[in-house]
Amino acid sequence: MRTVFIVCKANFKRLMSNKPKFIINLLFPILVIMISIFVNSISKPEINLGIVQSSNFKEGSRIVSLLKETNGLNVEFETSKLVKTDVILGKYAEVITIKKAFKNEEAIKNIDEYFSFYNVSDKNLNKYMKGIISSYLVSNKPIIIDSINAKLNKGNLTEPERIVSYLATVLLITCVINGALIIKDKEENTFNRFLYSPSKNIQYVLGNVLYNYILSYVQVVIAVIVIYLFGINIGLSLKMFLLCGLILVLVTTTFGTLISCIFKKELYANLFAGSISIILSLLGGTFIVYDKMPKGMQILSNITPVRWIITCVTWFQYKTSGGTNPIFVLLLFSALFSISAAVFSKIQKVNFR
Repeated sequence: MRTVFIVCKANFKRLMSNKPKFIINLLFPILVIMISIFVNSISKPEINLGIVQSSNFKEGSRIVSLLKETNGLNVEFETSKLVKTDVILGKYAEVITIKKAFKNEEAIKNIDEYFSFYNVSDKNLNKYMKGIISSYLVSNKPIIIDSINAKLNKGNLTEPERIVSYLATVLLITCVINGALIIKDKEENTFNRFLYSPSKNIQYVLGNVLYNYILSYVQVVIAVIVIYLFGINIGLSLKMFLLCGLILVLVTTTFGTLISCIFKKELYANLFAGSISIILSLLGGTFIVYDKMPKGMQILSNITPVRWIITCVTWFQYKTSGGTNPIFVLLLFSALFSISAAVFSKIQKVNFR
């Protein structure tokens, strides 16, 4: 373990030897993490609603105005003749067509005569939208549709899951940046000289993991504390988020160390990290709802660390994950990444001339 701490300490000394570079390396990931948390915390699910209005009249304009004032609805006028195509392509979740002018009493009695509702994603959405229109025919106040959004987004990521999954995507990239000292060691042959010393290459790998872990976790802690000081609610207590961050940073730093051991150029490592982090996030369920994935994609999702990071958030919240303890699985991922990094570092051993 002594060698591990020596490697870790040496990396921090090298990082801090250049003060401007140290500040940039410390603050830039913090800024990225803060933006990631902030954007996802204020991003609320919205229903994109298209409105087709055949003619302008007072009551029709009043209904449209109320729809625009409704939190959770993103309303746009649909002028294209390809309404169904726009819905199928996902531009709108629903399109409401105001067929002709009406008086409220008439529309209340037979709403289908004056309005048509079209969507392809959820059969219940037509029913919910019809209920909203019916409410506005008798009321002039915007209604709260949080319960409707909750029903429509059932199975989607919760706010804490969404924030942590996006944070994992960011850390998968920044941890490669933080671990770039390994690549610099390769370029300067420091890495190769270490491999020929009595110390084992796994000690070098673990020393870099420890350095990367401390640096990355400090960045997460600073970012999260600042977010909480601004009073932004992210669905988890500060203590719970920091506990979850312990295991999250461990997985991402071991991953970052592995990538740094594979590549000999920082540019290639960063490009690969960016690409693979997006792929892992897609498969893991950050952008695509797990329950709506094809069966084959769900199998792939279950062998990605991002999927288990999302599950880990549920475990920290409710102490249940519906089966295998996600912390155990994430620790296994970390061990596999570390062992793989040691293997790749040994493969790259070269002879000096």
